[in-house]
Amino acid sequence: MHAIRASVVQVSVPGRDGHGDAMLFIGHPHPQADRWLEVIAEIRPPRGVLIFHAMELTDKFRHYLQEN
Repeated sequence: MHAIRASVVQVSVPGRDGHGDAMLFIGHPHPQADRWLEVIAEIRPPRGVLIFHAMELTDKFRHYLQEN
């Protein structure tokens, strides 16, 4: 959850199976980390979040970090 709360990138991306929108978050797994995580989640108001993708940052999304 730290990667979401302290993310430096938040971008709207297509949701699972192309249905709806999801959010891409790029952040560190904890404050002392040097590596980056990519987390994709559907935000479900009022308080729900469905995380369906979380892994070390890949080249597919690295350009968002470099643009920021």
